[in-house]
Amino acid sequence: SIFNNATFTGDVSIGQMSFNTLDNSLNVLGASCVNLDGSLDNSLCDTQTLYVMKNKAGNINFFDGKITFKPNGDLEVGKVIAQEVQASEYKVSMNSEISGTGVITAGDLEIVISSDKVKANSKIFVTATTDLKGKSLFVAEKSSEISFKVKLNEISDADVEFDWFILNLE
Repeated sequence: SIFNNATFTGDVSIGQMSFNTLDNSLNVLGASCVNLDGSLDNSLCDTQTLYVMKNKAGNINFFDGKITFKPNGDLEVGKVIAQEVQASEYKVSMNSEISGTGVITAGDLEIVISSDKVKANSKIFVTATTDLKGKSLFVAEKSSEISFKVKLNEISDADVEFDWFILNLE
């Protein structure tokens, strides 16, 4: 049979899936695979997995593109707010203005790096990539949403190259 415009006022169960109309939830029927101590019963979790787009026929789109899951495993979102992030690698887009390289030329004491990502509470890390020959490299000044200044404690007779990274705190 073919249903068109079906409306259900109670819960609906299809196989092991349950649609609860009172709390607007979709669930797999079965016991919780979370133990009382918060650990997981991995075997039970595996057997009760709810698959969405298992055949990888397209993207999964939430909120008109605000969250998109791609069949290759990529997740596209505008902002991630998390209690903890664990990753095997972190990458920063090349033109993001939160990292880069700089050079204080021989005979100069400082350079100003433009970046609209600088905030009053930014932590800015600088790492020399050339021999400082006993001199110190440090962040001397931050201008919110404009730039930051990197200085040497004394003039160098050779160019001083460095990498920089901005970490903003909220």
